[in-house]
Amino acid sequence: MRDKVARAALVVLAWCCFLAFPAGATTVTYTMAAHERACFYGSALAENEKLAFYFAVQYGGSFDVDYEVKASNGRVVLSGEREQQGDFVLAAPAAGDLSFCFFNVAASFAEKTIDIDITLEHEASGSPWEASGLPDPTQRSTSQQQAAADTAPARESAERLRGLLARLERGQRYFRLRENRNFQTVRSTATRVFWLAVTQTAFTVLVAAAQVAAVRAMFGGAGGGARRARV
Repeated sequence: MRDKVARAALVVLAWCCFLAFPAGATTVTYTMAAHERACFYGSALAENEKLAFYFAVQYGGSFDVDYEVKASNGRVVLSGEREQQGDFVLAAPAAGDLSFCFFNVAASFAEKTIDIDITLEHEASGSPWEASGLPDPTQRSTSQQQAAADTAPARESAERLRGLLARLERGQRYFRLRENRNFQTVRSTATRVFWLAVTQTAFTVLVAAAQVAAVRAMFGGAGGGARRARV
């Protein structure tokens, strides 16, 4: 019984350790108006902290957008024009707020829906415990170090699980993006086929009317000349 209670306590402690260092993430789906500039922000705790930045245009126009990532010191970290999607892992050049801005200036009237995911993993180049503000576990008591060692397998399993979930989410985003773009292609093709059919029908009616008018004018003119000749 005591062994079961101890194992349960270790599992709870492992999850507490796992949740003590959460990845700060911002995931939004935003609809931009024409000529709009939209910015989102994330805070880096330390210099060289790892950041994951993902965006994809789901709907609107040619599925492209301009973007710019700027650090707190004003340095432009990333930028691009007329991009449909992007997936980047980078290091913050300085601690502080980073801006992730999007520009829909190329579209004169089309709205665009963008999926945005900004993840701050709080993994500084030095000790991650320093970045989190918590004491270093190497300076703890022997019993605490032993407890941390006992929960290490549970933390590793949780990390693997989080990695698998991230891969699953990435796959879902990819299939959603491909489905939206394929549907947009089908809708655009259907619209073009409709107007092509309308144009062909109108052209056929005009040609038929012109032929009827030409035949009537031809035979009507010949009959009138014959009557005048008999008189």
